[in-house]
Amino acid sequence: MRSRLVAAFVLVLAIVLLAQNIPLVSYLRDVETDRQRTGLQRDAFIIAGRAEELLDAGTASGDDGLQALVDRYRAAEGHRVVVVDRFGSAVVISDESAARGSDYSTRPEIGRALTGDVAAGERYSDTLSLELVYVAVPVFSGDDVVGAVRLTSPSSEIDDLVSRRVRGIVLVVIVALALGVVVALVLAHGISRPLRSLQRSTNRLAAGDLTTRADVDKGPVEVRELASAFDRMSSRLQSLVEAQRSFASDASHQLRTPLTALRLQVEQALQLIESNPSRARDQLERTSSEIDRLQHLIDGLLVLARLENSSSHLEDTDASKVIRERVDIWAPLAEERGGTISVSVDAPILVALMPGTLEQIVDNLVDNAINASDGPPDITVTMTSEPMRGAAALCVADRGRGLSPDEMSRAFDRFWRSAANSSSGSGIGLAIVRRLVEVNDGSVTMSARDGGGISVKIEFPLISPR
Repeated sequence: MRSRLVAAFVLVLAIVLLAQNIPLVSYLRDVETDRQRTGLQRDAFIIAGRAEELLDAGTASGDDGLQALVDRYRAAEGHRVVVVDRFGSAVVISDESAARGSDYSTRPEIGRALTGDVAAGERYSDTLSLELVYVAVPVFSGDDVVGAVRLTSPSSEIDDLVSRRVRGIVLVVIVALALGVVVALVLAHGISRPLRSLQRSTNRLAAGDLTTRADVDKGPVEVRELASAFDRMSSRLQSLVEAQRSFASDASHQLRTPLTALRLQVEQALQLIESNPSRARDQLERTSSEIDRLQHLIDGLLVLARLENSSSHLEDTDASKVIRERVDIWAPLAEERGGTISVSVDAPILVALMPGTLEQIVDNLVDNAINASDGPPDITVTMTSEPMRGAAALCVADRGRGLSPDEMSRAFDRFWRSAANSSSGSGIGLAIVRRLVEVNDGSVTMSARDGGGISVKIEFPLISPR
């Protein structure tokens, strides 16, 4: 991973440097050519100014001072100098291979300068067999052209100068690439090390180690955020797996007893069918009751299993309306047993709940309250809004047998049943209630009721109390 990051960084840096410096080389050549021509033109006008009077008087050919000036310029700058009269004949020349009096009028740049224009450019010299950069300027005396001065320089000198500049640029590019490699190594190490650590943690998690966690304190911000997300996922996965294992263990334990009892009762009934049919029938009736209890237990287990993996969204629910509807359904059962269910709710009370969950909560609490009553049930259901606390409170209270403080602390555990109720019930009703409350971001508490019985209080976040 680190090598790929370094290679990618260096490749991008190289592309950027090349894209920047290739046009720069061409630009340098243009700049140096223009600078050379500008310098030649300046020097040509200086020499022309010195030669003006001599050319006008026709004595330039024998003037040692002008020749000395041209020779010094040739020695200092290395450029060839030719001074011609108005007819194009060389009167002063710096090149020993040419002689005074040579006709230069056939040279295009000389001919143009003798017409009064400045000529500058680059051409191939047949005489010297090389490419030349030239500047030719006219020499004026008043309005008359009395001669011309031409300076030439091999274009290879410009190429050499550009080459030296290019070598400097190449050196800068090499240094930049070297620094880029160092920076890339540092950055790649800083990025790849926490990523490799995260990869190892992922592999351990994939191998079944649910306790593995990533290092959230090292690496760039993005990597730390990824590690934090991994830890949250790992923790969530661990809690889910542990909950499923615990659920499976509890379920198998709780199902084993009724299944064993059911099997024994069926075996006894089979043995009594011929010898004592009446007793066999009684045994089968008890078996039917055990099957109902087992069915109720399985239904509760399915509800819990769905709640463990629930991710439904919350919807605005009028809690007072739901409670009235559920109490109306349960009231006949309480009346059948000689008791009552009184209800007091503020209307309306708006809370955010998963669809259908409040109905299940009320059903489980009222069912438990009815079953907990030794005599006629006396149940009170209240629902109030508490705007100052931003909560809505549901309270279901009964006048049943009640529970000790230790029993109340365990009442919401799965499959727990009180000693007075150990022979009936599934032990998961209140566990379902607690889980339903949790998935709706609520809280549930149980307390002893004055005068006997217990009171279960559930609070949900209030959306809009009215």
